[in-house]
Amino acid sequence: MGSSKKIFISHSEKDVEVVECLIDLLEGIGIKSTNIFCTSLEGYGVPLGADFLRTIKDELNGDTLVLFILTENFYNSSICMCEMGAAWIKANECVPILVPPLDFPDMRGVIPHTTHGIKINNASNINTLKSTLIKSLRIDELDTTIWERKRKKYLKEIEQIINDKEKQLSLDIENEETIALELQEYEEIDPYEEIDYISDMYYHPKPKTNDNYTVSYGNVPSQATLVGNGQFVLLSVRRGSVSSIFIEIAKNEILYDVNNLSMKLNKGGEYLQVRGIWFDDKNWGVSIYVDLIHDSSFNPSINEKYIKEKLHDGWNWYGNGQTTEVNVRIIPENTASDGFFVNSKEYYNRLDSVYFPNT
Repeated sequence: MGSSKKIFISHSEKDVEVVECLIDLLEGIGIKSTNIFCTSLEGYGVPLGADFLRTIKDELNGDTLVLFILTENFYNSSICMCEMGAAWIKANECVPILVPPLDFPDMRGVIPHTTHGIKINNASNINTLKSTLIKSLRIDELDTTIWERKRKKYLKEIEQIINDKEKQLSLDIENEETIALELQEYEEIDPYEEIDYISDMYYHPKPKTNDNYTVSYGNVPSQATLVGNGQFVLLSVRRGSVSSIFIEIAKNEILYDVNNLSMKLNKGGEYLQVRGIWFDDKNWGVSIYVDLIHDSSFNPSINEKYIKEKLHDGWNWYGNGQTTEVNVRIIPENTASDGFFVNSKEYYNRLDSVYFPNT
């Protein structure tokens, strides 16, 4: 028995000890090492001489089961957050695995906290993971006695790793507090006095209009994600990188207009979601991909023509006069369903050629 399906372990390289322990368990279940993709461990990741980004892109497909190892290290990594967005769109199966002290309400990003996940040190949850993997990869069931021995060994090791990490975190916090107390001695010094105009510009940055969004960058400079105010937006540029200029245009101009438009929606089941923004930095244009989702029990409050008009379709508008193209879909859904999620990965399928261009 068995299948060619792979397990893609999305994680922070700072959590390699946790991942290594989990991989030992996966192999103990009967999963071949060739069916496991993990960038932090030799033999499981990118082959020598292969293109790193191309390999990851190829591994993330519809026949991949993605395990997200969720820690504060993961959420603090822009690469991990971009990887999360890509995996959520391209993979059919995604399993969030929380590492204490994180709990289910702490889940954020494109994966909602209501998604069924597991805790990495919970015995019952580990049984559920085993059953899921055996079914998904079509491998033989382990003898109960053998499994219990492997699970017991794994749980002991993972608890030790978690405890060691928590102790290290406590030491780091204590060190930070000590440094903060020492710095108080210098409070009487005004760092802004007697500095030239260049330093003044550095110490007093221009206030941003909208700081309610989090920007995450990955290994590909031409791609980023913008998350906040209920939006999960994929950003991409034709060439070069997603610069701060493009970020400001997206936050303070495009999403500003979208938020104003959203005021006209029925709050009981209508959502205006920006899925992607593509900047053509060669021809100075911007393409906006928008979904208006409404409950199928009523007609939408606004139509495609109105959305395009308010987002300046066909005008040289955003930034310093970029040609604007607005792509709109009107989507009826059962928004009251437990399975409805406004940023579900299915809504991003049409962005594949924009966000993951062939190179």
